[in-house]
Amino acid sequence: MKLKVGHIIIIISSYLLYTTATSCVKEAKCDCSADTVRIARIFQPTASIGKDAVIESIAPDQNFGNQTMLAVFSWTSSGVFNNARALIQFDFSSIPSQTSIAKAELSLYWKPYSNLTDQTGENAFSIYRVTQPWNESTVTWNNQPTFNNTPKVAVPKTMAVDQSLLNIDVTTMVQDMINNPSSNFGFMLQLNNEFPYSLVILASSNDPDQSKHPKLIVSF
Repeated sequence: MKLKVGHIIIIISSYLLYTTATSCVKEAKCDCSADTVRIARIFQPTASIGKDAVIESIAPDQNFGNQTMLAVFSWTSSGVFNNARALIQFDFSSIPSQTSIAKAELSLYWKPYSNLTDQTGENAFSIYRVTQPWNESTVTWNNQPTFNNTPKVAVPKTMAVDQSLLNIDVTTMVQDMINNPSSNFGFMLQLNNEFPYSLVILASSNDPDQSKHPKLIVSF
């Protein structure tokens, strides 16, 4: 579907929003200082094509790929330590290999889940580049993929119990995934200090509210 309004053309597909403009388009995170054509692609997959999962140390062989949450935490259950990490992968096949990007920004949205409601503790975490393939329906703590410790993106401790994490700059990692499509295995989210009690609670691509799904904006 195409909608043309003045100099703005918006092309909407099932899960990608392409925005091209000759003037600043705020939704596209464009560079308003440049008088050039700007393009941004918004990746916010639906449940049917989204790829994300949680893995938990207390259930090392259990898969949590169909949950509506993405939890990153260190807690206890009946006195037993439990660490959770999150995996996310976006499909960049619509972007030609070697395409130079200006910026890639990841947004993750707070969403309470059952008895997990408030983000708390020293919950700063890092985003790492995954280096092995993984399957959303079968990934577990015991078979979790490897990841590189560098480069990484540091995400500070939350300042509110209901804080969403917006516009995290992951440009370097995404550029490398676009340059080398066969090495795009997504991101690992892991607490900097995996020791109780710390919690980040976010919506996954399975959440009923699609506006809360993980979102990545790639601008050129």
